[in-house]
Amino acid sequence: FTIEFWMNSPTSATAAVIYDNRLYTSNNTGCFQFYHQSGTLYVYGGPTTNILLCSASITYNQWNHIAFVRSGSSSGNCKLYINGVLASGVYYGYGDARLGGAGIRLMRRWDGDNYWHGELAIVRMYDKALSPIAVTENFYANRKRFNL
Repeated sequence: FTIEFWMNSPTSATAAVIYDNRLYTSNNTGCFQFYHQSGTLYVYGGPTTNILLCSASITYNQWNHIAFVRSGSSSGNCKLYINGVLASGVYYGYGDARLGGAGIRLMRRWDGDNYWHGELAIVRMYDKALSPIAVTENFYANRKRFNL
């Protein structure tokens, strides 16, 4: 699968969830989320616990194109792209964004707390893993709109 979006985070933004999807509404079991804190974007997921899948630095007060791609089920199959470029970091083979159950929440955590105060645009979800070329093409297709 692939999840991609454009985000702009002000320097005053506190640590918060940008995308949250989970099986249940009462705990961290079965979750998948994008979390932003201190200039770093984290991707967490897992069916029984919240595991760090990957992370990368982002630029404050600037639009950033984010794409998370998972292909297959083996270790090392998760990739995080920032502005069309594969981000540096460690990639683990875990996590599923199609959990359902409690539904998807944008710019806040599942329990209503922890709001993210940035800007979010062009959120897309695919049921397939986009190729690196497709991720780059999506970045270039909209970068002028976001002054990049």
